[in-house]
Amino acid sequence: MRVYDSPTLVHDLIRFLRGGTVMLKHGRSGRPHFRYFWVTISQNSRKLVWTEPESKITAERSSIDLDDVSFIQLGCFSKVFKRHPVASTDPSFYRSFTLGLKSGGRTVDIVAGSLPDFEAWIVGLSNLVRVDPVWGGKLDITKEAHFEQLNCFEASLCEMNYIYPSQYILLKKRVKRIAMRTLGVLEQCGNDATKAYKILGGIHPPAVNEKGAVYLTKGELRFIGLNDMDILRITKVWILFQQMNLVYDENFVPATTFGVTERH
Repeated sequence: MRVYDSPTLVHDLIRFLRGGTVMLKHGRSGRPHFRYFWVTISQNSRKLVWTEPESKITAERSSIDLDDVSFIQLGCFSKVFKRHPVASTDPSFYRSFTLGLKSGGRTVDIVAGSLPDFEAWIVGLSNLVRVDPVWGGKLDITKEAHFEQLNCFEASLCEMNYIYPSQYILLKKRVKRIAMRTLGVLEQCGNDATKAYKILGGIHPPAVNEKGAVYLTKGELRFIGLNDMDILRITKVWILFQQMNLVYDENFVPATTFGVTERH
């Protein structure tokens, strides 16, 4: 839980990217293939490099300059990905991303092997490129279960961030249960947070503010959501929950905060 709220998160993730990861690369021809990806950073350049994983020291390398990246698109929406379509019901759909180069150039289309790897690469690359990642399309939630339970803000959140209504409703119920449990234990302990902490556990003393919102970090929400949602989508949910007075965290920092989704 703590890793997602760490003040050194970006530094740690970029160090991870420099170490490299094997991921699946979709190309303009042939079948998708595994490649070893890593980031190089020097005084004058920052590059994403990849090569064959079996012989990464001697094999021919390909690379792009990260300064040439225009956008980071989440999901399987690019022309390259559409050569081998992946359904939104496939877990790999939510570990897929596209780096689009400026001036309508080529794309680099990648599928991470795990959700933590996906999170590391997206947050790390977003901070190197200085853009906020966005989904390449909208999820049609109108025929999904529990759609009728969403208000307009919740529906927009789910639609724009590929969150199924059932996922969102379940997470919301879990947060409400945590808030009720926290409030109950605090009252039982005479609002002594230290005593309540011993009963509830967690990564910080429990608290509920004057509006009834429970003290819950985005990292805790990510943990509560298990592996249903990555930290980027969890951050968007956390912000809406805050606006609904369900959660609060005076030290909250979004996963990415650049205010732009494309650079020219």
